[in-house]
Amino acid sequence: MATKKTTKTTITKTQVLSQSSKDAKTKTSAPSSLNVKRISTIFVAITVVIAALSYNFINELITDFGLLLGTVQPFNTQGCEVVGGLEACEDVHIHHDSGLAFTTCGHAESRKN
Repeated sequence: MATKKTTKTTITKTQVLSQSSKDAKTKTSAPSSLNVKRISTIFVAITVVIAALSYNFINELITDFGLLLGTVQPFNTQGCEVVGGLEACEDVHIHHDSGLAFTTCGHAESRKN
């Protein structure tokens, strides 16, 4: 019977030792997961700040260079007549009853003087 008690005591000691080593592992892994969360939060915050500060610059580049617009195709051009020789046209006015467009045109050279 003495042997059984010793065996039980040894098992209990190993269980206690294994339990304490598990506690030690969880205690050491908790700060590293906390550090990963902090680093990822800081990274996301820096990315958002950079994106917010560079938005206007990137938006102007996209608009000025025509990026993301694709190709421009003629639309609804039946019955249109191209008039050659016109320069520096502006102020388009449309007569809705007849469907005609009137523009103010001039020579680019005459504007320089």
